[in-house]
Amino acid sequence: MKKQSGNHSSKYALNPEQLEKDLEAKENDRNTFKDLVRHLVLLDPSKMDLRFKDLLDVARELKQEFNL
Repeated sequence: MKKQSGNHSSKYALNPEQLEKDLEAKENDRNTFKDLVRHLVLLDPSKMDLRFKDLLDVARELKQEFNL
């Protein structure tokens, strides 16, 4: 039997391979979000500067709204 290491109260102590799966899922989620934002900004390249400013405005609004 394989010896368990780490804190047994940890989510990954009994299932360490789940850590890799969770990290990959988070990375995929971030990449999907970034691709979506990129797509929205590039919908009309002539408005890229405006869309970028809009994106920053929305990010600031959300930061303030959710106390981030």
